[in-house]
Amino acid sequence: MSATTHNIYLYLRKSRPDKEGKLPIYERISLNNDRIDYAPGGIHSEYWDDKKQKAIKTKEAGAINGVLTSAKADINQALSQLQISKTEVTPESVRLLVKGKP
Repeated sequence: MSATTHNIYLYLRKSRPDKEGKLPIYERISLNNDRIDYAPGGIHSEYWDDKKQKAIKTKEAGAINGVLTSAKADINQALSQLQISKTEVTPESVRLLVKGKP
């Protein structure tokens, strides 16, 4: 089994605000040359730092960043689990494992 290269990138999807004007924060999981996006949370754009990929200048920043850090840790744990079990590592298999659907 070859080594899996991965990257986790956080970004706002500015074209999809909700009723409160919050934009979804998407996590992009890139594995080798495949990728998948999913949204673990949302935030107003003025409270998001694109360069640091985290929430800033709001009372909820700590909680939001905690959720995002936890989501990244869950992704890394899922990757490790799949590699240990010698299961094919794809963005979809990682997403399903993170969502609790093995």
